[in-house]
Amino acid sequence: MIDPSLVHHGTVRASHVASLAGPIDPTTHLNRDFAGHDLGECVIAVRLEVDAELVLDENGQFARCRARHDASQRLGPVDEGARRQEWLAVLRERRG
Repeated sequence: MIDPSLVHHGTVRASHVASLAGPIDPTTHLNRDFAGHDLGECVIAVRLEVDAELVLDENGQFARCRARHDASQRLGPVDEGARRQEWLAVLRERRG
């Protein structure tokens, strides 16, 4: 993995990227102090865009990768309640 901060959440269908959300949040996904939501394994796509093919390994399974250990840092505790309120406020604003 070249840059873990560029990883996106997404969905897969028929060995292709079906949808992409925004990039992961390093505050949670790359925070050693918030282990319940770490980056974990990622499937590899040929390009980071909808309809891109996923890379398959020699057994025809999705090729996967992980971030280097030093990609995660101690960023301190995360106030999940406050983050949820921020997220809900953004959703309300988008919906008008």
